[in-house]
Amino acid sequence: MEARPAGSIRWQFTPLPPGSSGSILPVVGGTHRTKTMKTRSILALLCLAIVSLPASAEEKPKAKAKPYPLDKCLVSDEKFEGSGMEAHEFVHEGQTIKLCCKSCLKDFKKDTATYLKKLPKAK
Repeated sequence: MEARPAGSIRWQFTPLPPGSSGSILPVVGGTHRTKTMKTRSILALLCLAIVSLPASAEEKPKAKAKPYPLDKCLVSDEKFEGSGMEAHEFVHEGQTIKLCCKSCLKDFKKDTATYLKKLPKAK
């Protein structure tokens, strides 16, 4: 056996039981199986910690959006009543916006300021 400097890593191929794939892992003062068990234990604890986080830490309380003041699409000016179409509704900077379709959403995103100017006039 050849001499190695202190702290050097020896790479070793360790075959695993049939049905699983072998791997090449660094071995420093232990066996492949010991390192695998430690890794799995750490991963299990990490997953448990993530799952046990309260949902409120991820979610910020949403402020109530202002209601949409118009009875028509902000972009195309088509009325929602009697048309049989379902409005595409979303919140933009605290204001509820209703559009007649997703193609109007593309137009709204291109020139948002122009369409938002229509809202104060309607109030």
